[in-house]
Amino acid sequence: MRKTVRKTIPDRSSQVHKFMLEYQRRHGKTPCLREICEGTGMKTLSQAHQVMYRLCRHALVVPQPHGMHTTWLAVSAKTKQSSTPGVFS
Repeated sequence: MRKTVRKTIPDRSSQVHKFMLEYQRRHGKTPCLREICEGTGMKTLSQAHQVMYRLCRHALVVPQPHGMHTTWLAVSAKTKQSSTPGVFS
C-alpha cells in the first residue's frame, strides 16, 4: 500500500510557520521551542518538536544544529528565503 503525501500542512503547522516568520522579522533571530509554544498556545515541547519536523518535511523550516541544540530557521513558502537578515542572502 502506498503512503499518500499531503500537499497542504495542517492548521497548527501553518500557525507555527507564520509565528516563526513574524518572530524572525521582528527580532532578527529564530524563536526557541519554548517561545514557539508560548506564542502558539502549545502545551508541550514535544508538540512543538513534532510540528518542526513536519514543517521540515515540507521544506518550510531548515534545521541548524548548534552543539546539543537545534534552531529552526523558517523560510517563506513563496520565495524559499529566510526572513532573518543575513541568512540565505
